[in-house]
Amino acid sequence: MMGRCHMAEKGTKEDLNIKDKFYKLESLQVTLYHAGENGMTIAELARKQEVSTKTIKRWLEEVEKNNVFPVWFDDDRCGVVMSRYLPPLNLRTIQALYIFLACRILVNSANRKDSELSSLFYQLSSALPPTIKKEVDKTLTLTLSMSQDTVLQHKIEQLAQAWIDGKSVEITYRGSNDTAAKKRIIDIYFMQPSNRTTYVIAYCHTAKDIRVFKIERIESVSLQKDSYIIPDSFDADSYLSSAWGIIPKDPENVRIRIDKEVIPFITETVWHKSQKIEKDKTHAIVNFNVGITDEVINWIMQWGEHVEVLEPKSLRDTISQKAQKMAKLYGKK
Repeated sequence: MMGRCHMAEKGTKEDLNIKDKFYKLESLQVTLYHAGENGMTIAELARKQEVSTKTIKRWLEEVEKNNVFPVWFDDDRCGVVMSRYLPPLNLRTIQALYIFLACRILVNSANRKDSELSSLFYQLSSALPPTIKKEVDKTLTLTLSMSQDTVLQHKIEQLAQAWIDGKSVEITYRGSNDTAAKKRIIDIYFMQPSNRTTYVIAYCHTAKDIRVFKIERIESVSLQKDSYIIPDSFDADSYLSSAWGIIPKDPENVRIRIDKEVIPFITETVWHKSQKIEKDKTHAIVNFNVGITDEVINWIMQWGEHVEVLEPKSLRDTISQKAQKMAKLYGKK
């Protein structure tokens, strides 16, 4: 879904420089994409972009250096690597809107600049109706203004490509309780956004079992020659079925009582697929069948005095102990 070119909106001088640069390189990508597998000469590309061949060469050097999009060179010709692009998608307008809304969640979750997301917004903007296009353009402007962690983005792209290609990777990983990072070979089965970041669900050759890895804790990524096949028996949704967010654990029945002040806020949302609700005039009882992890504990505590854990007792005791520690902390003069 490669879109037509359009101009950047007005903004500060710095914003304009960022936007101008982005739009120029996206326009370059669109032109080369439509040229097909044979690409075009540098001179022809310069004429279409209405700049000098020297400028085109400088832009292409930047594209290659920063891996802006997959490009090839052959003497005086260049083009994009067509095998890295999907065939045109026949999306309905509402489907494109859903993609936009899903990407908005990623933007708000990560809160950092991602060149691939920015490029996607650029393409969506050229295809959506004017009322929605305006909002997509605003989101694109927002993403371009965010700070960028190029090291993190490169790791995400490496891991994603390894998953796509079915190639094992060697990672250096530092767990939350590790004093030093450790090397391990993993086969990526799934990548899951959660808790304002992205996690890798993979078979770990060291642990000889499936493990979850937080991308920020991966210090290095090295693609291996070995290929792998994801077992038919693996299903990401089944694997995460007991997880409140991303941490799977043996499920337990969690029963909480909520008072009328927060009933609408809790009961109008499906927090977990196991959720069951019983209501009366003053309270509601909510049941979950989930693994009890910090994710569950933190969710309960955010509701303060409006939520009471009825069972299991171990969870009730944990919440009680944390509440007492908080009361002691805030009771200091």
